[in-house]
Amino acid sequence: MQPIRDHLHRLTYLAVLSFALTVAVQAQATAPAPLPPEAQAAIKKGIIAAKEQEWMIAIQSFQEARKTAPNSPEVFYNLGLAESKLPGRELRAIAWFGAYVNASPNAPNAAAVNDFIAGLQIKSRGNLNRLIKTAQDSEGKISEDGFSRAMDLSYVAGLWAKAGDMTAAMKTIAFIDDDERNKDKTFGYEYIAVGQAEAGDIPGALGTANLIENGISKCEALRAIAVEQIKAGDAVGAENTFASAVKTADHIQDPLVQRHNREDALNDLATVQAGVGYIAGALKTLNLIRDANLQGFNARRAIINAQVSAGDIADAQDIVNRISDPTQRKLAQGQLDARIGLSIVIRARLRPVVADWLVKLDEDDRYISFKSQMDIGPRADYCSLNTDIFLDLAGYLKSLQRSDDPHKLFYALYNTASKIAGAQIVIDQMLKQQAPRSESRPSP
Repeated sequence: MQPIRDHLHRLTYLAVLSFALTVAVQAQATAPAPLPPEAQAAIKKGIIAAKEQEWMIAIQSFQEARKTAPNSPEVFYNLGLAESKLPGRELRAIAWFGAYVNASPNAPNAAAVNDFIAGLQIKSRGNLNRLIKTAQDSEGKISEDGFSRAMDLSYVAGLWAKAGDMTAAMKTIAFIDDDERNKDKTFGYEYIAVGQAEAGDIPGALGTANLIENGISKCEALRAIAVEQIKAGDAVGAENTFASAVKTADHIQDPLVQRHNREDALNDLATVQAGVGYIAGALKTLNLIRDANLQGFNARRAIINAQVSAGDIADAQDIVNRISDPTQRKLAQGQLDARIGLSIVIRARLRPVVADWLVKLDEDDRYISFKSQMDIGPRADYCSLNTDIFLDLAGYLKSLQRSDDPHKLFYALYNTASKIAGAQIVIDQMLKQQAPRSESRPSP
């Protein structure tokens, strides 16, 4: 246990080193709109604190300026600089700079800011790699049977794939002992395929899925890949992948397992299609489910929610009316009525923002839970940077050192790394989507 604590201590130390990257920036060429006096005073206080390297005080002051100047690029930029000085907050700093560039795409320092963002991405990835390595090393201290160890190593392999390091992922599953229950490293390949898909490597994920011999695990991997394809807007590719999952399920020998996987695959497909607004495709998939009254409950719920959000109340009511089972129809009617009643409340709770970047920075776990319960937006958007892991990574890692339970330590490290890896993927996707918009605008 002591070597792992020493490794975790070193990781914590790395997380609290001063961030050495610097960037030379200029003020905007065009004069920004005058800020309210309260915001000007708060920014002045923040700049003074920054000169004294009191970064938390600076951040608090700039956040105070946001109260009266919520859309100010100047505030976003200063918050990005201040947060970049606090190790562990690299993703938050990137988000502030993302908001700045989004709000001021023609600023003369936009190129320098983008270069600075690239440096922050490298720093964040380095921290993540060290964290995954620590999790993997801690797993070696868990005395378990071969199958449990294989599962834990499969989790880590999936993390490496999610972080974009396929070499480390394949090396990790090589450590899995041949076991009758995992002789073909089934779970390792399954989690790697899912990690690749989440990281955006769909061709690689499909290739890894083809290495899986176990039908159930292959179905799970294909379903996860199809979900990521839909999130990326590839509805046709997703339908093909889900068709492969259904075909795989049809060849599973156990008829109970076969039925479960086939219907679950279709249910998942329709649910995600509806979640991204592809209602026509979701309805088509729902009709393929053998017992839509029971097996298609989640899909039908998602479709009704999507129709209400799109203002298609009559279509949603038609779905309810066509349910043959009285009990299920009553439940669906209650869901529809509740959804209609909540639609106004939902819109009121969704606060206006300058860009999606600010949502990532401001929303916390409670707000994400609310969004999830109300089915607002695809799950890929649920990336909260307003939690302890992103606000105080060093403090969070120090708290893990107090654990004497190697199981708890491993899973805490795994969950921490998984959240950071997921956030990095969302941030990277947002930067890629923003780049064409900023590059297409002419210089002033």
